[in-house]
This record gives sequence, structure tokens and C-alpha cells, in this order.
Amino acid sequence: MSDMTMTKDKTMDRVAATLAAFLFAAFLLALFDASDLVSWSYDLPINRLTEALVIIIEKWAGWMEETGLLAISETIADWMQWLQELSF
Repeated sequence: MSDMTMTKDKTMDRVAATLAAFLFAAFLLALFDASDLVSWSYDLPINRLTEALVIIIEKWAGWMEETGLLAISETIADWMQWLQELSF
């Protein structure tokens, strides 16, 4: 195998790892950021499916608040905002 092929293989491995990390982070945000999920669901077009989806999301958000997980997501969001405001 040539050096160029090995470099491409390593690059693709890094791209795949980055994509996996991004998808995992997106999953966690959807899982723990219930308040934004509720807001998003209210913007959906109204039909039987979306009405059921809104009810499920509202129940999910209520459960997240009851268990205290919503506070964790808000803390993480505040921390991320703080990081974004840093300047070097």
C-alpha cells in the first residue's frame, strides 16, 4: 500500500470518527434539550400525526423537568454559550 493510500485511509477514519461524534452530540442535544424540542414541535404543520407528536414531546419535556435532567441541559447550554463568547 502506498503512502498516499495510507494517508487517505487515516483521513477517512478521522472523518468517520468526527461524523460519529457529531451524530452522538446531536442525539444528546435532542434527548436533553426538551424545551427547544417543544418549541420546534409547535412550528410543525397541524395534522393528526404532528398533534400526536406534540403531545409526546410535551410529555417528554415534563418528564425531563420532573427528573431534573432539564436543569442539566440548561447548565450545559449556559456553559456552551459562555464558551462561544470567549475571545482569544
